[in-house]
Amino acid sequence: SGNGKEIATALSPLSATIPSRSTLAVLSCAALRINNGELAASTSNLDAMHTLKLPVAVRAGNDGAGCCAGLSMLSGLLAKFGDAEVMIRAEKGTLKVTSGSKTATLQTLPLDQFPEMATTAEEKGKVDGAKLAAAIRSVAFAQCKDTSRYMICGIYFNGSGRIVATTGHILATVDGAAELTPFLGVIPTPAVSPILGVLDRNPELTVFDGESEVRFEASGESYLTKKIEGNYPNWEAVMPRYSKPSRFSFDRDAMKSALQFASMYTDDGREAVTLSHKDGALSISITNPDSGNFSDLIPLTDAP
Repeated sequence: SGNGKEIATALSPLSATIPSRSTLAVLSCAALRINNGELAASTSNLDAMHTLKLPVAVRAGNDGAGCCAGLSMLSGLLAKFGDAEVMIRAEKGTLKVTSGSKTATLQTLPLDQFPEMATTAEEKGKVDGAKLAAAIRSVAFAQCKDTSRYMICGIYFNGSGRIVATTGHILATVDGAAELTPFLGVIPTPAVSPILGVLDRNPELTVFDGESEVRFEASGESYLTKKIEGNYPNWEAVMPRYSKPSRFSFDRDAMKSALQFASMYTDDGREAVTLSHKDGALSISITNPDSGNFSDLIPLTDAP
């Protein structure tokens, strides 16, 4: 039993691990299972599994008891009950939700149909959820979306503090984050957003790393995902090697404004923005044969 709205809210993060299309009905379900006197819900897409403890009081039922119920329907029903207390019962292939004079039932599947994911991951250490989330977000925009280049359709962690994402044209890296990345491998793009949610909700997590999977675990929540198999490209080979690099600082808002103007002259991103610096200023220009051109000058100062 518990508050209908609170249970629905707790279930909502699990929807990200429900596949949009599947021939297996159980993959659209949340597996509800009693464990150590508490109720947990899990979803899986065969490549990842997300488990959350639910804010309910278990009135009856032994450890291991439960069922699989359609997540979308269950969440929708519980949300409709609002802040009213609801009683949830699993019996004879159905899940019954009652509150006051209202009773709703859902057809269920047995727990043994839920695809559990085996793992051999070993504990590697604890991480700061907020700091790791910030590091991932700083490179996530550069993930490749071309599934024919599956090896770079994700974020690479080198196990010693470097986080990398690339489209093949854009490269983003974070360095010096050894305490945040005690694991090695490529996390696939579909798993990145759910993992960010887990990190945002939990200030401290334990990371478990295996040859083919990585698991983030916190009090009342865990997320397990397979890694992308294969060798990540030698991204360091495309990093420019300057013998005497020039570094400058500039006003972020001025740069953002200039690029917003420049973006109005792009068609499907095919036009290039030209950057050059001279006489203490950065020149930004773009030319589109069909619509015209734009240019701006941003003052530069020596970086500290």
